[in-house]
Amino acid sequence: ACLTVGDAGAAVILDRSPDTRYGFHEFDMYTVGRYYDLCIAKPSDKQNSGAIMYTDAVRVSAVNIQQAVSHAAHIIERSGWSQEAFQHIVMHQTSKMTIYDAGREINTYFGKELCNEQNLINNIAERGNTATTTHTVALMDHIRNGDIRSDSNVIFGITGSGVNIGTAIYTFDDLPDRLRRSTSGEWRPEKVKPTERITPLLPSTRRVQVESIGTFPLDAPEKRETLEMVRVAAEHCFANSSHEKKDIDLLIYAGIYRDEYISEPAIAAMVAGTLDINADVESQSDKKTFSFDLFNGSTGFLDACYTSIAMMQGHQVKTAMVVASEVENNREVLPTSLRGIEETASIVLLDESKDGQTGFGNFVFKHFTDYLESLNTYTTHVNGRIGLHIEQDPLLERYYRQCIEETVRELLRVEQLDISDIKLIVPPQISSSFIDGLSETLSVGRKRFVDVHAEHDLFTSSTAFGLQQVREKGLAKSGDIGLIIEVGAGIQVACATYHF
Repeated sequence: ACLTVGDAGAAVILDRSPDTRYGFHEFDMYTVGRYYDLCIAKPSDKQNSGAIMYTDAVRVSAVNIQQAVSHAAHIIERSGWSQEAFQHIVMHQTSKMTIYDAGREINTYFGKELCNEQNLINNIAERGNTATTTHTVALMDHIRNGDIRSDSNVIFGITGSGVNIGTAIYTFDDLPDRLRRSTSGEWRPEKVKPTERITPLLPSTRRVQVESIGTFPLDAPEKRETLEMVRVAAEHCFANSSHEKKDIDLLIYAGIYRDEYISEPAIAAMVAGTLDINADVESQSDKKTFSFDLFNGSTGFLDACYTSIAMMQGHQVKTAMVVASEVENNREVLPTSLRGIEETASIVLLDESKDGQTGFGNFVFKHFTDYLESLNTYTTHVNGRIGLHIEQDPLLERYYRQCIEETVRELLRVEQLDISDIKLIVPPQISSSFIDGLSETLSVGRKRFVDVHAEHDLFTSSTAFGLQQVREKGLAKSGDIGLIIEVGAGIQVACATYHF
């Protein structure tokens, strides 16, 4: 089947509810990676073609409905809510048949009618399958038409390729009334007064550490393919870890350039399935893993670490796995125009350190949009096939260094440290010459910089390879403070301290 989705855009602003009666009461998601190949979207391999989706619609629908219904029942029971407490049920707006089939399965599961045409939200006729915006657009449509009212209880059924499953329970405050009044021009919200930007600080007694590292060796004989490189990196990672695959609660994939430009499912789900990380769920009591992609250029790896730490601090997960892998998409199509990145993969396992002192300190993320156009990559047709078009400012590395300097200054201010307190720096492994220039920009001796000496830019795997070298060569001792830096298009800079 071709990609047939309804054009739509959606945005929501989240903040903490001042009243516990309103907002999300439950929100739980997990991945059943065994079925990742039932729905794959990517560019067609036909000449001068666009995107295509390969779907086993019957099997993926059966898996989604079975998992989603049992999970919803589990979450409702766990929450203590009555089965009849919900005025609206919002599922992925895939098709009218799928929505009503799921409704019938819910009624069969509970042995009574809980779902009917009045409470099953369905905007397929007006919108089509709106994919990532599906729940938000469906809500807005039915708020505007008056179906969803203030104080309504809503249960969300979440299904997506991968397969990803989830359930959320939500109670509206007066938002539906406010939105309807705003749409009619009767009301405008009072804007919140701007406040000074504050960098949130992580606790210094519950630090999260890099428990294990695995990489795809730069001279490895295996094929340079996304999942194969990840498989090899995973073998090395778990061989050096006290954890087993079944211990992984969260899996985040931060790579950018993947085989065949696959856009769906998340590569994280494909990794979970390939590595058999809690890849099937027969009972809701089974151990589960939640996986997703975090797509943010070469700063995505630290973004993923920060996200993992936040979920650990919120007691949502105990062990996280951050994965990255990159391929040269133009290797066969346009070998004279390569991205210049190392084809490799890397994995780190994160958990809370036993002493509470070892691990990541604070993070700072900054963006510099004056340089937004300094690096752009996008797909294009090359002799009838899909290739990667690359536009890069010749001064990009100079801009990178300037932006890094400002971001590092802010992190040191947050940490109340001087640059002399930093024993070693794990910089972006773009090249040795880039590290030379960064040493001058930061006025830090070159010997304090970790240099992996890869042939090409290690990109999203820079941090993992850098930390691996620190361990293998014994470059840090207990009590030392390190500085990790990532930089990428945007321009975006991510940096963090690390306590060894």
